[in-house]
Amino acid sequence: MRLFQFKTIFGFSIVLMLSLLAFVVWAAVNLYQKQVVLEAQEFSKYTTRLASRVAIDSPSFRETGTIEPQLYTDKKIGYLVGYANLQLLFANAPTLAELAPNRIIAFGLDFTSWLKLPNYILVQRIPSDAGEDVFAFSQIKQSNEGPFLLIERVQPAIAVTLICILVLVLTATFHIARVNASVADFEVWANQMQAGKHTAPPNFSSTKLNYMAHAIGKSLAGVTEALEKEQSFAKFTSHELRTPIAVLSANMELLDLIKKDLSPRERTLLENMDSAISDMKYQMEALLWITTEAESDNQPTACNVSKLVEKSVQDNSYLAEGRNIKIECIGEGVSIVTHPVLLQIVVNNLVRNAFQNTYSGNVYINVSETCLVVTNSSADIPVEQKAMGFGLGTVIIEKLVKKLHYDYRVEPIVGGRSVTLGFAKTQ
Repeated sequence: MRLFQFKTIFGFSIVLMLSLLAFVVWAAVNLYQKQVVLEAQEFSKYTTRLASRVAIDSPSFRETGTIEPQLYTDKKIGYLVGYANLQLLFANAPTLAELAPNRIIAFGLDFTSWLKLPNYILVQRIPSDAGEDVFAFSQIKQSNEGPFLLIERVQPAIAVTLICILVLVLTATFHIARVNASVADFEVWANQMQAGKHTAPPNFSSTKLNYMAHAIGKSLAGVTEALEKEQSFAKFTSHELRTPIAVLSANMELLDLIKKDLSPRERTLLENMDSAISDMKYQMEALLWITTEAESDNQPTACNVSKLVEKSVQDNSYLAEGRNIKIECIGEGVSIVTHPVLLQIVVNNLVRNAFQNTYSGNVYINVSETCLVVTNSSADIPVEQKAMGFGLGTVIIEKLVKKLHYDYRVEPIVGGRSVTLGFAKTQ
């Protein structure tokens, strides 16, 4: 069974409150009308006797012009001779034209509380042939029983309304609890969603949540498909490049046998080719590992970071040829537990980037047990003119340090930049 919507519950509550208010007003008006009728009947007895006195034109009646009000519990009853005297006693009295002869009129309504009947005044015009008309009046002041009478009349409606509101509150609370439970289930399901792994959404109690889950699943399916294509491209490309790299490596080994017969210039070119092939081999291994294909083959072992740095400097030394670069390495014998091949790839990219972007300056490499810092600066190249991104090498570094849970920070300095690779426990 479908629960009420919040707007339905809220609207029904407003209707209940307005209905209760309308009923209270109707009950108050109805009770007021009945009371006026009863008071008018009592007042009519007095005016009948007064009309008899006016008709006989009693001398004492004409001399006094009024009589002392007679007190009946909370009422004041009396009469006045002449409309002017009535206006003096009651400033808000109806006009003479409104006071039809022998007709009882109520005026001067005084509301003191919405649960209390109003105070008012009854007046009747008694015509006289011997002189001015006589105006009888009765001041009605409500007793303390009035509010209780009204409350007693509206009490059933108030009780029913409160019960209805309580039911609505309980229904809304139950609805909120159901929605919160559905949202919690939705959160658990959403946290399980990830690219490359599709988890079918459960059947939530809310139609909108089911629609959102379907939309998210459909969107993530598209992302998963694109990611699979990207990973497949990287794997296929790596496999395709493995063959020519293997052929080049084998040929380089054969050429190494005849290196002694080559000129110094030819040997230098051969060494540069060997370094480039080795660098390409590193890049292919990195791409394979990033696509998780070779992840199981790279278990953490102890390695000497200083030797990795030394090998990277040696392999990329050809980039510093013809440039006025001072290379300084600090730190020896530093050993950590990590993936040696992957760390070698990261270090190799950092060193190569430093050499490529230093034309005339210094390259400092500081190795410690907690971090590796590579700083390059060129005195003749302003920092704002240097490109801070270096293509595929930078992308590979960011991917590897994220998978290895390393701290990777790049800080621009004058003429270059400083890269800090903070070592962490490899997971």
